[in-house]
Amino acid sequence: MKNNTYKAQALAISMVVLVVSSIIAISVYSRIIKDQGLSVEERASAEALEVSDLLLDKLNVTTVDKIVSGVETVTEAPFDYSAGVSLEENNNGQSRISELLTELGINYNLNDMGFCKISDGNQYVVSIKEADQDTPYEIRAGQVWSLPTNGKDFNEDCSLSLKITKGDTNAGFLLSRTYAKYNSSGDATEYKEYDYDDMVTYCFSDNGSECNSSNFLDTGNWQKYTAGAIINVPLTATSAPTGYELSDIRIKAIGGNIGVVYTMGANNSCIDGFRMIQLRAAAYCNGIYRGKEILIPEKKWSNVLFDYVLFNGEGSM
Repeated sequence: MKNNTYKAQALAISMVVLVVSSIIAISVYSRIIKDQGLSVEERASAEALEVSDLLLDKLNVTTVDKIVSGVETVTEAPFDYSAGVSLEENNNGQSRISELLTELGINYNLNDMGFCKISDGNQYVVSIKEADQDTPYEIRAGQVWSLPTNGKDFNEDCSLSLKITKGDTNAGFLLSRTYAKYNSSGDATEYKEYDYDDMVTYCFSDNGSECNSSNFLDTGNWQKYTAGAIINVPLTATSAPTGYELSDIRIKAIGGNIGVVYTMGANNSCIDGFRMIQLRAAAYCNGIYRGKEILIPEKKWSNVLFDYVLFNGEGSM
């Protein structure tokens, strides 16, 4: 009886060991499979993001008007800025993105990519539309946003309404206007010298009486600005100094990042040529979706080589 009992106990212990070993083996196997799945997803996510970057880089080398013209040719329809358009590239016969690149003279074959290939059932999407009024254009500290009017003759209904969003609560910004004389061909022949009246400095202020940042010394020279308040800038010729026309309007971020949102009146003719365009690219790679978007001005500008205003945090110089 004792021998039989011992055999039964040994069998029971062996079964327990086998069950525990099986559970451990299954857990390890499950973990390995899960880690492999995560690695595959991370790789697909990185590839989708790289495709998005590549598409944006390819399209951003050209101007907005050429992109719009190319889209109209590809879609065979007028481009609606407010509604926008989405172009797809997939393995089911949709090749609108490749057609757009060809139309823009960009020599690149999307099928040549060594990853996230269309032939493997993946998909790319590019969408283009006018940015809505709640989407700010970010300006990093020391950088400039510019609206180059270049002497355009605006009607009386046109006025630039600026709203600066508070990316950094301790930031500030400089609003400046430059004026020039233009010949009959539209080329600038002379620029007006810088004048204090053409430049206004602002600092973010939550209480309306003091700058949020103590680094803005000589506070009498800083207009206190509440984030989101509207700043109206006239655009008509009568608002320019005698003999000059408005050349451009600039916003320079000081001491932190800010965002710029603007409108130019209810009349669509005011904003025509000066829109902010939202360009978005996305990719589905092995079922993983990743995308990126950028804002690009309809009329591009170049930063000035020299800035005559120095901000050293020590007040008037």
